[in-house]
Amino acid sequence: MSKKRITTLSASQHSETFLRPTWMGILESFLYYKRVQGLSDRTIQDYTKQVNHFFKCHPNAWAETNKVNEEKLKSDLFEYLSQDVKPATFNLRLTYLKAFFNMRLKRIILKVTH
Repeated sequence: MSKKRITTLSASQHSETFLRPTWMGILESFLYYKRVQGLSDRTIQDYTKQVNHFFKCHPNAWAETNKVNEEKLKSDLFEYLSQDVKPATFNLRLTYLKAFFNMRLKRIILKVTH
């Protein structure tokens, strides 16, 4: 049985990494954080693939001004997740996008509280 490596990273120590306004910058920060947690290269590739695929299908989900219209984003996510795909594909999309957007929400909370 292998031991899971637990690593913590202080956002204040790496604020230049975590406070990027574009979805691509947040994805980069998110992937960096996941690498620090010790996730495999394959898992990192899957996160990248799923988030990029969502924004490829919905390029206007994140405005050019880097300001997010929450209702538009929510609508695009619901549309994306309601596509007729196999259950395994749905579960992968949901899992990876949920993790990515939770990171985004934590970034907003950090920015507001600091």
